[in-house]
Amino acid sequence: DEELSPSALRALSHAKRFARGRSAEAADLIDLLAGLLAEDESHASLLLHSRALHVEELLSELGVPQSPASDPVDELPLSQRLAAVVSRARQLAVTYSRLEPACSEELLVGLLTEWPEAAKVFERHGVDGLALLSEYHARKQPGLIPVDAEDIVATQADVTERMDVARILDANRNRAREALR
Repeated sequence: DEELSPSALRALSHAKRFARGRSAEAADLIDLLAGLLAEDESHASLLLHSRALHVEELLSELGVPQSPASDPVDELPLSQRLAAVVSRARQLAVTYSRLEPACSEELLVGLLTEWPEAAKVFERHGVDGLALLSEYHARKQPGLIPVDAEDIVATQADVTERMDVARILDANRNRAREALR
């Protein structure tokens, strides 16, 4: 999938393995969370680990095994909720970078957006999920372009000239309409 980065694809693969370890029929949101944490070098994992997230306690609370199943699970489907998270991650990538594929950080933000309870789960384990969302959006927002004051000032002559052009165009439109009658 070209719309997801290699780290996002690995996180989804880990999520499917965690789902298989739970004997689930489809990978779900808790599996994605475990998959993001299992992908050691992804930006999302580094972000969460830098905030001293208590991973073992979190996985235990969610009922996810500490390590994923080792068998290949490409055929395991994604739940509707997880598919919505992936879709949201793709939307975020397009919104902020246009050309870059969605990475693990967009999956994490999509998870927090589509699964509001995730912020509460993070909070119980020492991470402020809402702050993560705010920081992501603040970091990704394009900066303001400075505009010189002289570029903003519109003179009376500019306004008058534009009004004259608008009147000419309106008069021509009226003449054309009358000619068609």
